[in-house]
Amino acid sequence: MRLHQHTITWTQLINQASTHKLIFTFGLSWFYALCSQVILPLPFNLIPLSLQPLPLIFCTELFGWQAVHAYLLYLMQGTLGAPFFSRFGNGLTHLLGPTGGYLFGFLGAMIFIATSKQNSHSRVLRLVRYWFATMIIFCCGLTQLAWFVSPNNLFSLGLYPFILGDFLIKPLLFFLIFDRIKVQQKFNNEK
Repeated sequence: MRLHQHTITWTQLINQASTHKLIFTFGLSWFYALCSQVILPLPFNLIPLSLQPLPLIFCTELFGWQAVHAYLLYLMQGTLGAPFFSRFGNGLTHLLGPTGGYLFGFLGAMIFIATSKQNSHSRVLRLVRYWFATMIIFCCGLTQLAWFVSPNNLFSLGLYPFILGDFLIKPLLFFLIFDRIKVQQKFNNEK
């Protein structure tokens, strides 16, 4: 009888943990949706400057595969009609449009960060991983953007306006925030 009571307790704990993970995953997907709205449209360009890569890579560095699952949920919700994509876009046409390749690139970058995160305790290695993840985003984005613009304009529309922000400013912000959180975690663990 006591064993049965103990089993119920474990089952309840497992269900409670699963519920918390599900709520966290949905919340993170909605956070991604909010971040996708922080954009700066560029004149004469289909691709806006976006805050989105920074929180996606940052959350993957902190939460691993759960952040990737939240991004998959974000893509699913946006595809099914939630106004989650930039400029409150949604639907399959948005995924197949000029900016859709970047959305798929975010997924590839997050998978790369999640799979390579165990071996990255040095700042240099973390920076190289960030840059490689950014290159994945641009490779996917430029591949799909090439369907919509001429080859002569591909890099001037889909890469050059973003080099400074995505390869220098966002990694700097990433390290400032990430180091601050790591110091705070270390401080809390010492208490």
